[in-house]
Amino acid sequence: EDIEMRHRVVLTVSIEVAGRRLERFINEDAKLPVTRKEMIFTNCCDDQRGVVVHVYEHMKRTKAVSMNMLKWGKKYPKLIGEMGIRFDQSAVKGKLRVAVCLWVNERGDVHGYVEERFSDGSSGERCEMKVERSELCTPEERRILVEAEKKREKALLESNKNERLESQRVPQLAAPGQDGVDNINTSQNKMSI
Repeated sequence: EDIEMRHRVVLTVSIEVAGRRLERFINEDAKLPVTRKEMIFTNCCDDQRGVVVHVYEHMKRTKAVSMNMLKWGKKYPKLIGEMGIRFDQSAVKGKLRVAVCLWVNERGDVHGYVEERFSDGSSGERCEMKVERSELCTPEERRILVEAEKKREKALLESNKNERLESQRVPQLAAPGQDGVDNINTSQNKMSI
């Protein structure tokens, strides 16, 4: 299995977009080399003067990434690179265009760039990055992550099961003589359950 994993991407590689979500670029288990994938994004606020693209390596989860999740683990989701550019001019939200491209070479190194794109098709400032395979997750680390994820899911299922059982429990009335109640006259005190 380790020999096969040497020719594949070990974990998913994504970038962080507005709303603390991860936009997947390279799927885990993709066979090497992985061809270039480019996506175009816009600025997310008025008068934005630049952008920093955070590149993460993580498990396949599709839920939004929260700050707690990013700080939770010592390793994953793991920030593996940053690329930043400054815009030539500011503009209103949604006007500026930014191209982000990521790919993996035959050795397993992750390459990428971010550049400003103008409406006439020309390009502005560009920033590139390279992350060596030795800095990425190993197959052994992936096995540990998969086991930890299984334990987390099992604990979550158990917790949900316990909550359902707790919510289904019917409250009980005290019997006469308990909690200072000696006699209950049901003809005068009607109770609804």
